Amino acid sequence: MRRGAALLALCWAAAGAGQAQGHIFIFGNQRAGAPACGDGVGWYVEAFHAIPEEHAANLLTAEQYAAQRQPTFTFRADYIDWPMGPTATDFDTAFETMGDFLNGHVRDLSDPNALDLPFDNFLLRATGYVYIRLQDSSYYFEEPPPPIYYDIGMVTFDGGRVFIDPTTLFRMLIPEPPEGFMSDDAVCDFPGLYPLQVNYFQHYDPANEHGADRAGVELLACRTDGLPLPSGEHLRFRCQTGPGYGLPPAAIYQPDQLEPVKDGDFDVDGDVDLRDVKYWQACYTGPDFNGRMNYGCTALDFDTDDDVDLDDYAHFIEQYTGPNGCQ
Repeated sequence: MRRGAALLALCWAAAGAGQAQGHIFIFGNQRAGAPACGDGVGWYVEAFHAIPEEHAANLLTAEQYAAQRQPTFTFRADYIDWPMGPTATDFDTAFETMGDFLNGHVRDLSDPNALDLPFDNFLLRATGYVYIRLQDSSYYFEEPPPPIYYDIGMVTFDGGRVFIDPTTLFRMLIPEPPEGFMSDDAVCDFPGLYPLQVNYFQHYDPANEHGADRAGVELLACRTDGLPLPSGEHLRFRCQTGPGYGLPPAAIYQPDQLEPVKDGDFDVDGDVDLRDVKYWQACYTGPDFNGRMNYGCTALDFDTDDDVDLDDYAHFIEQYTGPNGCQ
């Protein structure tokens, strides 16, 4: 698909020294939980169809309209990629029905007749929980431990944005020709499942007044598995479009897959083992600490007295399970 591009940043696993920190910060209190054993199952999508023209001026007015209404239909999807795959043209006049646009890339439709609805103004609201975890845990044992960075990309036309929780805004794009490529970094405190919402707005212009009104959205990943890059790879790796680079369903979980994070399970892999002990050692401050703890170390401050000391270790060691997690 030929589209303008906007790069959206969530978090990116990176070496700490000398890296530019982002403008968006994701804190541990936004973490919803830990994943149950197994992979994610992809997106839950609500579709708001036939938005009246007076509410379809742009992404913001369409979101306000949808906030007061129930979706026209819902479905599940493995990828945010519509129309799916290569296409000769993606002008919005090329689509007669919603089924033409969604292109068979849906499942569990709430209304089997929804795909026969005419192509029109609409908003798609996709939700899930993104699994942010350390792809290469060894880098975290540096002193001080660096933050986590994770980049995904979004390609869209009439408007789109990505939220965490859904109040922290990563990126909003309301394109105006010529469409550009935007990037932004975000910094993540520590691993876990974070609520992710992606909104896509399509304004249907059957007269094609602008001569280049296109339709389409795609969420991309820098890694084909959707996970953060190993330390150092970010220096030579760029998000790419095309088959295999969509943010995969295995990285996106739904509410029935959430579990509480175990105390002491810093890397959120389902156990408290020697790897977590290493994190605790890297975070140790001693008592009466007056500085700022390193990224993520608040997760190991069990008595919430703004330090990581032997009192916290006593609680930590009670949680020790050994390597018996499912990740």
